[in-house]
Amino acid sequence: MSTQTLNMSEETFTAIPVFLRGKPAYEKVFEMAEVGNLTPKEMNEYQQSLKIQRDNYNSMLSAKNEGKAEGMEEERAKALEEKKK
Repeated sequence: MSTQTLNMSEETFTAIPVFLRGKPAYEKVFEMAEVGNLTPKEMNEYQQSLKIQRDNYNSMLSAKNEGKAEGMEEERAKALEEKKK
C-alpha cells in the first residue's frame, strides 16, 4: 500500500472569487465562513439583526393572514346577506 501526500497551499479570501459568484452553494459556504469569523460583539450584533429580521417577517406574515381571514369573513357575510334577499 502506498500513501500519497497532497501539497495544498493555504489561501485567504476576503471576498468570494468572481468565478464562484452566483453559485448558491458556494455563496452559502462563504457566508458561513464570514459568520464563523465574527468577534463575540459582532456575533451578538449579527444575531440581533437576524432576530429583528425574523420578527419583522413574522409580523408581516401574521398581518397578511389576519387580513385574509377578515376578507374571507366579510365575503361570507355578504354571501349570507345576498342569500337572504
